[in-house]
Amino acid sequence: FHAGADIVAGPITNPANGHDYYLLTPNTWTASETEAENLGGTLAVIKSAAEEEWVFSKFASYDGMKRNLWIGLHRQSQGGPFVWVTDEKSDYTDWHSGQPDNGGGTENCVHIWTRNSDNPNSWNDLADNWPFGDDMPCGVVEAPGASDEKSLTEKEKSLIGTWYESG
Repeated sequence: FHAGADIVAGPITNPANGHDYYLLTPNTWTASETEAENLGGTLAVIKSAAEEEWVFSKFASYDGMKRNLWIGLHRQSQGGPFVWVTDEKSDYTDWHSGQPDNGGGTENCVHIWTRNSDNPNSWNDLADNWPFGDDMPCGVVEAPGASDEKSLTEKEKSLIGTWYESG
């Protein structure tokens, strides 16, 4: 892997929430989250079974290649609770049977299993620096879509000056 993750696909807009999603090249969770932030978002925050199914259907087999997918759930400290990168609360999880297991005491990042799993589209905790090979997850970025952009008010436009044209 390399220092940064690159974009494989996107933006693809989820019609249910208006957010834009990107698929990144295989990399560590940390490199994927850094690239997500560079794109103006974070790794995907999965709030429901419907959102998870949408992400899985769009990216798990993108371009005919099965991919494990990093999402934005992680531990901030070794052995601590899992939290979303946005600190949002979510009651939704989809752990694979026996997960999370913190194997080796170092599994602080979460991915959606696609490859080599008897239950694809379920979650597993994994070490950020796991020697992945073909199973290295790809990040799924979630960013605000165009519908989330705040329009300037007339007063804000007037304060900016005459160079402001067409919003």
